[in-house]
Amino acid sequence: MEQIKKESNPKIKVAKTKFSSMRIDQETNKKLTALVNKANKKTFGKRIRGSQLIAASLDLVSDKEIKKLQQESLTYMDKINLQHKEHCKKFGTVSKQEFMEILAKAYEANLLHFEKSM
Repeated sequence: MEQIKKESNPKIKVAKTKFSSMRIDQETNKKLTALVNKANKKTFGKRIRGSQLIAASLDLVSDKEIKKLQQESLTYMDKINLQHKEHCKKFGTVSKQEFMEILAKAYEANLLHFEKSM
């Protein structure tokens, strides 16, 4: 049997757009829609689009907010890994297991101190 080769047509042009899509959760979509509706409650002028509102809002985001979001995105294990890395810088390299033992001992010491103070 003969194999049929499909050749792509090099003459077909793909239209380039200046738009893209991004998934956002429903709560964020509701907030954006409400703000766009509020911004469009006017008697004159063109409609304000959601993308215009987002673009204006992005200019207001500072490094402080970005750092806060980065901190909030850390999992419990991420925080432990960061502490392990800092501990190794200050006191020399220790394995993760050794570091977990250090944390456990420190926790026990604080717990005992807390119980004695009660």
